[in-house]
Amino acid sequence: MIEDTGYHLTEDRASGAFNRRMVKDCKTYGLADPIWKEDGDHLILEFPGLGICEGVRDGVNDSLHRLITLIITTPGMNAKQLAIAIGKGHSTVVRYLKLLRENMLIEFRGAPKDGGYFVLDK
Repeated sequence: MIEDTGYHLTEDRASGAFNRRMVKDCKTYGLADPIWKEDGDHLILEFPGLGICEGVRDGVNDSLHRLITLIITTPGMNAKQLAIAIGKGHSTVVRYLKLLRENMLIEFRGAPKDGGYFVLDK
């Protein structure tokens, strides 16, 4: 986090001190220089070569694949049962189920207490 490292974006960014310090610290720790990108109203700082996004994305994709496979092989399971079966927390699985529903891959059938998830026919 910016606060934990002593970086003060609002104060130092305008003078360039923030960028110089960030580059210096990256060199100290053997990392590539950071890349600043503007995205609309946001400023994004990327650290090339760390692979953080790729690792997170791959882990999520693996969990989503396991989840959809489980729903295919065992239709009608609820979120709690699915969370136990794939070894993830309930709120994480609910978030994954929402993604699968939004992409029209699964649907929930039945009453909230005793319904479950099913793969949509394409």
